[in-house]
Amino acid sequence: MTKDKDNMDDNKIYGQIKRAYAEKSVRKRIEALFLDNLGKVLTSDQIKTVARDPVTGKQPENWHQRLSELRTDDGYTILTWRN
Repeated sequence: MTKDKDNMDDNKIYGQIKRAYAEKSVRKRIEALFLDNLGKVLTSDQIKTVARDPVTGKQPENWHQRLSELRTDDGYTILTWRN
């Protein structure tokens, strides 16, 4: 495969941060990121970036708990590399 072809395939697999996520809660920002990237692979760095407070830029320590809540409380099927 050529490098350009590899990049095209990556774009089909990996999600992107498509906008500024200004939702008030960490959980809602992460949820919006996943909904914008249904069926795509998101990295922890992407999730952490979106989890940052849009005003202060601070990354919450508990972003992974909010992700877990999307699975358990809201019923989303979010796979990890372990699945």
